Amino acid sequence: MYLIPETMYLEHHGVLGMKWGVHREANKDAVEFARAKMYYGQGAGNRRKLINATVTAKSAKDPVYKQAFEDTLAKQDMAKRASEARGKRHRTDAVQGTAKTVRGIKNTVLGNPAYASTAAVLLVAGYGVAKKTGVDQVILKAGKEAFSSAKTSARAFQIKQQFKKNGWN
Repeated sequence: MYLIPETMYLEHHGVLGMKWGVHREANKDAVEFARAKMYYGQGAGNRRKLINATVTAKSAKDPVYKQAFEDTLAKQDMAKRASEARGKRHRTDAVQGTAKTVRGIKNTVLGNPAYASTAAVLLVAGYGVAKKTGVDQVILKAGKEAFSSAKTSARAFQIKQQFKKNGWN
């Protein structure tokens, strides 16, 4: 147990009426608002509406928030936000496309190819042909060898970097 002298105390030098975290929250909302403004595709409209409603409600309640939000929004690099939006859209499309193909493969395997895409049906058929001819084993063996080689190369690179870092060149 520690004894604290009565002369030690904690002081706070804030401003009366100061709202802690308002600027941080406004900055976060401005960045999200800019991202949503540049994003397009499925769900983008709802996202924009929700963010806009949040900002409107907070702005009506607190003029400090509104000013901080507008200042941060004006400083946003919209080209950067547009680039982020394009990247996110690209990743989302890739994930959705892959998921659709996987669902089609599942439907084909379960005997319901009517709900599968042409790509999924061709993949299942191609796998069946490869399995019958033994090509799948050749591909598997080549894949294992390539993975092993890549793993060995990566480890060798790590060791080289460690030698350089330690000056044992």
